[in-house]
Amino acid sequence: MSANRCGAVLSIVCCIAIVASFASFGTDSVDAALAGLHGLPFAQFLDASYREILLRNPESVTAMGLSQLLGTRDDRLTDLSPAYVLETQRLESGVLDLLRNYDRSAMSDEAGLWYDVYNWLLETTVAAHSFAFHDYPLNGFLSFGAAGSLYDLFTASHPLETPGNVEDYIARLRAVPSKVAGIIQAVRHRESLGVRTPGFLLESALRVICDLLGPGSAYRTELTLLNVGRSEAYQRFAGAVESLDILSGSQRADFLADGLEAFDESYMPALWDLKVFVEELIPDAPEEGGATHLPSGDALFALQLQRQTSTALSAQEIHDLGVVQVNRVLQQARDAFCALGYDRNAPLAELWEELNHADRRLSSETPYGRGQILEEFGRIYEETNEAIAPYFGLWPSDDVAFAFSPSHVTINYYNAPALDGSRPGTFYISGTGTSLESMPVTFHHEAVPGHHFQLTIALSLDLPLLLRVIDINAYVEGWALYCERLAFDLGLYADRPYANLRRLEVELQRAARLVVDTGIHWLGWTRERAAAYIEELRGLPSGAFIPALDRYYVLPGQASSYMIGKLKIEELRARAEAELGDAFDLAEFHDAVLGHGVVPLDNLEGIVDRYIRNASI
Repeated sequence: MSANRCGAVLSIVCCIAIVASFASFGTDSVDAALAGLHGLPFAQFLDASYREILLRNPESVTAMGLSQLLGTRDDRLTDLSPAYVLETQRLESGVLDLLRNYDRSAMSDEAGLWYDVYNWLLETTVAAHSFAFHDYPLNGFLSFGAAGSLYDLFTASHPLETPGNVEDYIARLRAVPSKVAGIIQAVRHRESLGVRTPGFLLESALRVICDLLGPGSAYRTELTLLNVGRSEAYQRFAGAVESLDILSGSQRADFLADGLEAFDESYMPALWDLKVFVEELIPDAPEEGGATHLPSGDALFALQLQRQTSTALSAQEIHDLGVVQVNRVLQQARDAFCALGYDRNAPLAELWEELNHADRRLSSETPYGRGQILEEFGRIYEETNEAIAPYFGLWPSDDVAFAFSPSHVTINYYNAPALDGSRPGTFYISGTGTSLESMPVTFHHEAVPGHHFQLTIALSLDLPLLLRVIDINAYVEGWALYCERLAFDLGLYADRPYANLRRLEVELQRAARLVVDTGIHWLGWTRERAAAYIEELRGLPSGAFIPALDRYYVLPGQASSYMIGKLKIEELRARAEAELGDAFDLAEFHDAVLGHGVVPLDNLEGIVDRYIRNASI
């Protein structure tokens, strides 16, 4: 654990300890938690109440490395049953009521910001309570799907470094049947409300479930035909236990025996039942999804746009903005192609297609190919660090780590470090092949100075836990998109024109998301129409983009948040530059944006306005 992160953690331990005795699992514990929060000083209330909310999702607590800080074990799985969800809602509503007892007008600017962020989070969360079951928990995403979260937990995020970790892991294996029962209840309850999961999401969830069960599970008709020893989770568990030096021989043998029994009797049978359940749903599942296919879909999508973008923009405004941004990027792309000698009158789709054919790709299927990929990303890392150093005061305490993503994941992504230091911030590289010219923009978005900078710096700040770990997508993804353009502004594409075309291609897709997100959830576009819109822009074969649309259906409004966040940060930077003139300092601007934790865009605007006032003095 780094020194500055440790200091930030220690500053809130005493506040959290006040309520460490509450288990926060059911009705009685919700009542006890709310009773224990009455009358706390405001700073203590923030951490203590947010702790209670976090504990309702123990898998997320583990993934963030918060268990020790929150005074809990890593031995439970997140309950998705309707009854548990409703109890969580009661806790959230109760915390919001308690928050409103504090006098916002008497607070300092700093405490007022904390209040505003928490109030925004709780108000939008409580407003969404009526739509709690208007979603699709069975999907193929690691972070947003019931199966994917289990995959991440058992194959990556659950620590296996101490005997206690191993005991908790085994306890979680034994809890998988209850978890699966809750998933099935959740899906059945949604069906009773008219919310049916589309077949393409069920199929993606099935792929993840089969990865959990191990090789061959997709083609087997009987659980007994599977070998638990080939499952990735078991291999990780057994390998960790074998290498845990602190164990005696008898302890190691007992852990291996208990773990194997839990895999055989709980984990494998329950996941097999879930596999069968999903397979039975698929034949009659609807072909389409999205807000227009859900009860009260218009109201749902309006609320999701508010939560994801942290603005009051309507679907019409976002759709229109998307069209404008698409046209802007298309013009920039045409100019970039012409500068390389391409015909100005050629259709852009044909130019993108030519670029696709000429692109160089590195394969991750061999050790040599993986080595090439890591070497190139390492070179980009060094080059980027050198270029951006003068423009950041705040800097991550740890380097970014590199890893290759699971086989069923076809995108690059970043996983934030665990707050307890047990896991570094990691840039995951897709195993489906890597475009050499696309590598810089991918790295600048996912790692440096994108997600790795923002998320790692946030965790190190001496702020309430809330502002360090919440996910406000317009801020988080808006920063990452801003960094794609920042790298260009700082000259990192000056001698790589084809990589710059890939950067523009990515920006085009971000702009197109505004159109497609509103197209699906507001205008009722089919998957084919939504995919065709982007395929035509990018010169892709018909149907090529359809699989990439899945997450748009899982998270309505999320796709719109990227570009809206980027545009807001650029707007604020332009305002600071115009008002400060020669006194403008880009490093100070970046520190203002990154130095107050994760905030809604309106609050970010207030932060930058204060920075401008202070810099003007």
